[in-house]
Amino acid sequence: MEAMHSSQMQQAMEEMKRQMANMPAEQRKMMEEAMAASGIHVNEDSVSLANGQVNINKNGMLAKQCITQEEIDRGEVADVGDECQSTLTQIAKNRFKSTQVCTGENSSTTETEIVFHSPTHYTGKGSSSQVFNGQQYSTNITMEGKWIDSDCGDILPATYDDE
Repeated sequence: MEAMHSSQMQQAMEEMKRQMANMPAEQRKMMEEAMAASGIHVNEDSVSLANGQVNINKNGMLAKQCITQEEIDRGEVADVGDECQSTLTQIAKNRFKSTQVCTGENSSTTETEIVFHSPTHYTGKGSSSQVFNGQQYSTNITMEGKWIDSDCGDILPATYDDE
């Protein structure tokens, strides 16, 4: 699925660049300004969304998320929707297993194992199996998280349905 998404993203970026290159300069400028106002920025190698919180390029995706101390203290996990069940199991002092099972039209099962190397750094690996448009896809997941700064700047904390 990762290869499919990467290929689709690359094709979409190339098509968008081609269409924008064929626009009159004034129209292209208006389009770029409208996209920027929506938090979308396109350059030669990548697309950034949500005012830089998500960057997608040929090497993968980088997402920045603001997590408050209150969220950590409550043990909140990002909202996964009504059709999904998530569990987090501690399997060692610094090692956790996360399982997410979603039912419905685009059902999926994702399992990851996360290792906290320090209070400011973690790594994880896992796999996901998903039905998308009636077809089965499998993805390997590699992730790394690190503390960036105590000030989230313009990145807002996630919201949860029960808040």
